[in-house]
Amino acid sequence: MDITEFTQEVIFYLLVGAILAFAVELLVRLTDDSFTMRERIMFITLWPIMGGIFLYHFIKELLQ
Repeated sequence: MDITEFTQEVIFYLLVGAILAFAVELLVRLTDDSFTMRERIMFITLWPIMGGIFLYHFIKELLQ
């Protein structure tokens, strides 16, 4: 893997994280809440983990 492929993968990973963070923040704002900048950065960089946590709690609340 050369540097351009690595750079493209990092950019794609961060882009997916930014898109997911935007979608989740839209859902969160429906509840009159918001994210802090720290939470946004963590979501964009750790989106697979944060997305799983979000889905778990989202589905848990829907089933109540």
